[in-house]
Formats: sequence, structure tokens, C-alpha cells
Amino acid sequence: MAIEALKEIRETELEAERAIKSARDEARRIVAEAREKAREIVAAAIEAARSEADRLIAGAEAEGQAEAISIRKSNEELCESIIKVARDRKARAVNLVVEKVVKAYGHS
Repeated sequence: MAIEALKEIRETELEAERAIKSARDEARRIVAEAREKAREIVAAAIEAARSEADRLIAGAEAEGQAEAISIRKSNEELCESIIKVARDRKARAVNLVVEKVVKAYGHS
């Protein structure tokens, strides 16, 4: 009877050791899966952030391009008006000089 009880205890201990080993193996597998899932989530988040950054950069570049075109057009218009004023003043200045020269030599 004592031998039977010892065998039963030993068998129970072996079962407990197998259960513990199985639980540890399962825990390692779960942790490994969780780490892999976390890596996938982080990789997806990084990719999403890169895509969003690319989208924002493209939008900012397009906005900057449009603003540059507007500024360039405005500057071209301003340059044209300055050139026109300068031409008008040049013509008046030439006329004044000619008039003074003519008056100075009395050929009016």
C-alpha cells in the first residue's frame, strides 16, 4: 500500500512537472507572439507616420509653389510698373534737357 501511494505521488509529481513545463512553453509562445505583434504594430505605425509626413510635405511644397508663383507674378507686375514710370520719366527728362538746350542756344 505504501508503495502504491509512493507511485501515485511520483506520478502526480511528474504530471505537475509536465504541466509546469507545458505552461512555461505556452507562456514563452504567447510572449513571442506578443513581441511579434508589437513589432508589426510599430512597423505599421512607422509606415503610417512616414506616409502622413510625405503627404504633409507634398502639400506644403504645393502650397509653397503656389505662393511662389503668386509672388513672382506680383513682382513681375511691380517691375513692369516701375519700368513704365522710369520710361515716362526718362522721356520727360529728355524733353526737358532738349528744351533747355534749345532755349540756351536760342533756337526756339
